[in-house]
Amino acid sequence: MSKKNLSRYVQVKNGKDVLTVDTIGAQVVSWKVNGLEVMYQGALDSQDETKPVQPAWAATAKNLFPNPGPMGSENDRFGEPIYNEDGTFSGRHKLQKLGKNTTYFHNGGVYQMGQHGFAQSEEYKVLSKVNLNEHTGIYEAQNSDIVLTITDELNETWDKYPYKFAHSLVYSLTDNGSICYESHAQNNDNKPMVAGQGWHPAFKLHGNPSDYRLEIRNLKKKKGCEESCALQEGQLIDIYTDVISPDKSVHYGGIAEADLVLLYKKPDGNVIEYLSMHTTQPELILWSRKAQEEGQEHFIAIEPWNSPSRTISELTTQDKTKDLSKKGAVIVPPARSALERQQIMARELEKYEDLTEYERKYIWDQLSEKMQREDSVLRAQVQVNEEYVHCFTPNNEME
Repeated sequence: MSKKNLSRYVQVKNGKDVLTVDTIGAQVVSWKVNGLEVMYQGALDSQDETKPVQPAWAATAKNLFPNPGPMGSENDRFGEPIYNEDGTFSGRHKLQKLGKNTTYFHNGGVYQMGQHGFAQSEEYKVLSKVNLNEHTGIYEAQNSDIVLTITDELNETWDKYPYKFAHSLVYSLTDNGSICYESHAQNNDNKPMVAGQGWHPAFKLHGNPSDYRLEIRNLKKKKGCEESCALQEGQLIDIYTDVISPDKSVHYGGIAEADLVLLYKKPDGNVIEYLSMHTTQPELILWSRKAQEEGQEHFIAIEPWNSPSRTISELTTQDKTKDLSKKGAVIVPPARSALERQQIMARELEKYEDLTEYERKYIWDQLSEKMQREDSVLRAQVQVNEEYVHCFTPNNEME
């Protein structure tokens, strides 16, 4: 890791497992399991000027908000309507490309946003209790998780996104060698909010990338998507030929739940699990990029998204949110005030009779937690197999 700006990183440790998160974009930049680096090192290597070879992709695990994927193209006919002087409809503003950004229109306002939204370049505030490690220069979490957040009040986002919001990331490092990931989008506005979210983690492929396959297990398809969902239970996806070789990503939709298991074929022919990701998100994107020069790492990005791309490009007037919801866009209702939450919980408690004080408090606490978590949440869990770790961990790398 470059010695520059180490104070922008925060770590959480659990035994010999260490997770490092960058406050810029709140992305995981390193995850060492018993000493073995699991994450592709694009984010750190691109900042390290001493590295002789720069990464094929200058990131590691981007957080995609409020629009996963591309915005759209200048040929898309979305935007505010245009009317003639006599009031007749004459068409719509077209989206325009301005550098890496795309313009879109909403209630008379003009906004610009690039692919994958703006969260990836924002500086997040760390809410967890941390201590500065004077030896490493990195902040360390006191507990087993890291919580980071941004809001429209702390960042100049109004030229990109026409809502009052809070976006928070929670990373937990568990005892069984796994990461629990949560991405929260809270609507602090007085109108429904379009808020797509996605996670873009790239996992390092140790050894030969042609020795890896991704297996689909415990697949459940969304109701009504049984025919359109191209994934099948037990399907094996060849990482090298089906994902790394093509220029574009591979996209699957219509998922209700699945376990995505990355398999590795050892030199002796035995196949073992590398890692598994459990997701309940409807969209799955697989992507990689071929190494362009010797020394670049191989990786596979396994990305759960909660909405398809481009939907925010179709945002025109507020009454269009119902139409966007039918297309899979995530529409977050305005957050309830504290008084509204209390009134709803009180009405809910009236349904119960003869409760003890302990039972009433328990139900009240459960309702309170539920009401405060009405925001849109994307969750995923990734677990690494210890047998794989032992295959690639030299003794001198153990920490």
